[in-house]
Amino acid sequence: MDDPGRTAGNYRLVRSLGRGGFGEVFLGEAPDGSRAAVKLLHARWAGDPEMRRRFTTEVEQARRVDDFCIAAILDADPDGEAPWIATEFIDGPTLQVAVAEGGPRVGTELQRLAVGTATALAAIHSAGVVHRDLKPDNIMLAPDGPRVIDFGIARALETTSVTASGIIGTVGYMAPEQLEGERLTSAVDVFSWGSVMVYAATGREAFPGPTQASRIARVLAGEPDLDGVPEPLRDTLRTCLLRRPEDRPDAKVLLDHLITGGPLALAPALPAPSQPVPPAPRAGSVEPVDGAVHAAPASSALLSRFRGIEDLRKLFNDPRPLLAGDAGVAEFLPLARPSELRLMAGQAEDAALFALARDLEEGERVGNGFVRELTGSLSGWKGDLHRVDPALILTFLLNPGLAVPPVAGGLQGVGEWTRILWTRVEYASGPTRAGYAAAVYAVIPTVLRVARRHDLWRERTTAVRGEAASLRATVRRQEAYAFGKGVLGVLGVALALASLVLAGWGTVVGPGILLLAAAGCGMGWLVLFGLDARAHGVREERRARVRRFADLPLPALRAGLRAMEGDLRRARQICAARPGASGR
Repeated sequence: MDDPGRTAGNYRLVRSLGRGGFGEVFLGEAPDGSRAAVKLLHARWAGDPEMRRRFTTEVEQARRVDDFCIAAILDADPDGEAPWIATEFIDGPTLQVAVAEGGPRVGTELQRLAVGTATALAAIHSAGVVHRDLKPDNIMLAPDGPRVIDFGIARALETTSVTASGIIGTVGYMAPEQLEGERLTSAVDVFSWGSVMVYAATGREAFPGPTQASRIARVLAGEPDLDGVPEPLRDTLRTCLLRRPEDRPDAKVLLDHLITGGPLALAPALPAPSQPVPPAPRAGSVEPVDGAVHAAPASSALLSRFRGIEDLRKLFNDPRPLLAGDAGVAEFLPLARPSELRLMAGQAEDAALFALARDLEEGERVGNGFVRELTGSLSGWKGDLHRVDPALILTFLLNPGLAVPPVAGGLQGVGEWTRILWTRVEYASGPTRAGYAAAVYAVIPTVLRVARRHDLWRERTTAVRGEAASLRATVRRQEAYAFGKGVLGVLGVALALASLVLAGWGTVVGPGILLLAAAGCGMGWLVLFGLDARAHGVREERRARVRRFADLPLPALRAGLRAMEGDLRRARQICAARPGASGR
């Protein structure tokens, strides 16, 4: 039984929402009436320094991830006597409950769930976090899309090269390397995502078995049960559930595949120097400002193998590996730097390489400037961090014909955004065009996010409008019924009074009047004292519908849609303006 006086910070704990091995989650209410999901560490763990460290890590990891895909942290006190975290309250079931009660997801609903959870996974990994316990119970189905929760055992990417101490996770959704205590990477989450999607599509685990030992054995040596998973999702999940982590796609490649139908297969091993392959900027990847592309200079051995424009053109001759984020070409990414190009130019005494270095600098300048203009001007883009990939700019400089618009895919709104953004590219030429083109690819994650959000809000607005119209019509009918009943009540009272008068004349007028008086009194009594059995219920139903109508978030939805449409209009204005920097 809940203690009505129990609090955590400013939150009054209303009732328990769930209990786990390390903590309990409560519905919390702030003084202003807003609600939150408040997680308290169990008292028996509060004195354990390791558990406190994990609790603190959960707060830190969750704060690193974009709020659109997780339950946002509202407040926390991991150092208090009773550590707690308050997160956004998601008014919806977990995927586990939704499938258990409503059956497997199908059709468009399944596709949206796949895209939404893959988007969340890509954002989590972009923040440098591996969740390590992705499962149906840790996915909340919010009205505006799925949210990932519970970062209690998450780890930063930079720490996952260390062998895990013990098995942490949920059997049934754990990757083979996780079960065997091997080194962990973000590939464990991709495996878990595949297992989660099998459950969403079929209502059962991907590696079922009568005992936990048999389930583990099947993960380590068997094949997933994909019967009932529709194509083409079945092939996608089969790739995500491959035993070797290096054979699985990363989350960004997975998301691109789900949206555009792009390839899931990883690039082959890097061939010998006589068969160069293009390097790989990531189409639409979100790179930190101090990202790995700029981390280390090219070695002298590498520079000695590429001495002229033609060598570079053969190397940077296809943007597709760059857009897929292939890891095999990382060796050549340092060449896509003005300083390295100048070093090559000095060694080869090649003026064309000096000019290429200047063009690359100019492309980076205008491309990053375009990204800053977008993120600084569009309300739905604020806070997003992107950096154009210099390897992609170099590819477009060396092969201008490869600078083509991104494939929009099937998500409504993506095509409109890419057409708008590509307008800026069409107005430019030379290094400016290459920089703008790379900038468009750099912001693809934001485009996917805002387009998906716009789509969800439109659907939600349509549904709420329909509900509002239905409530309005029902309330009007009930009001008409109440008005008619009131008129009948007045008539009944009048008839009752008239009957009483006529009853007094009964000895003069006759016994028929007595009969009429009795009927009038009966009717007046029923109406006057409200003995209509439905009267009270109808009034309460009408009041409930009026309250529900007042609580509908239609104004907020309309305001949100207006803001999104405003961003589209502003983007058209930005991109239609001819760039100030001219290309050569």
